[in-house]
Amino acid sequence: GRLSCFGWFLRSRGLVAVVAYLTVGMVCAHHLGGDLVTVPFAGSRSVDVGLGPSSLSGILASVLFSSPDPQREQAFPDRPIRTMRVVWAVIVLVWPVAWAVLFNGDQPISQWWVLWFARNHVLLVGLAMVASVVLSVAWAWLPGTIFVLSCWILGTKDSAATPYWWALLNQSPLAPLSLAVSAALVVVGMVPPDPRVDTGCRVRRWGRCAKMVDPLRTPMARRDHEHTESACRQVSRSDPSRGGRDP
Repeated sequence: GRLSCFGWFLRSRGLVAVVAYLTVGMVCAHHLGGDLVTVPFAGSRSVDVGLGPSSLSGILASVLFSSPDPQREQAFPDRPIRTMRVVWAVIVLVWPVAWAVLFNGDQPISQWWVLWFARNHVLLVGLAMVASVVLSVAWAWLPGTIFVLSCWILGTKDSAATPYWWALLNQSPLAPLSLAVSAALVVVGMVPPDPRVDTGCRVRRWGRCAKMVDPLRTPMARRDHEHTESACRQVSRSDPSRGGRDP
């Protein structure tokens, strides 16, 4: 059924990575911003210490949007796998923010920093979703990491942590540019990639790679297909485009 399919989908992300993300999200939600620390090698400038905790979950999320077993994932029907990808993306977006609200939402002085934490997390998760498609799985973490380090080391002007215009993670949580970029990254990242396109292509979503592959081209993929087809039969039958019938 649907739950067994989604259970396999979570395992396909890597159980260690999933558990690590869920744990780190809870821990980071305890540590909001509000305190300034000196920027390394620049004693005249400061940065908010909460930048680290608000960014860590977003960087870690970069390993959660690509399957280490793409051939098996390609054996699933298109519509269920696309739906599971979107549901998983929503869970990754909401998880740390929900804990931050739970831990600090009842304290008026902390609500501003909860918004700051949420904006930074959403921006970096959106960047991670896009990077996981444009780059290989091994390098999807790099854009977010570089951006966070740039905002930490170079993103402020003075000891009051006044941010530069490009240091979106240092800006107010209501800054229009940071909100617009966060929304744009999430919207682009939410567009499900075509599972028929070879995962070896660097860019799959915008049509730059038209190399189509047979998802059952290997014996292992065919065996996996036979196994997963049984688990997803109920989902497939509910898809009229596949000639099934509604339950």
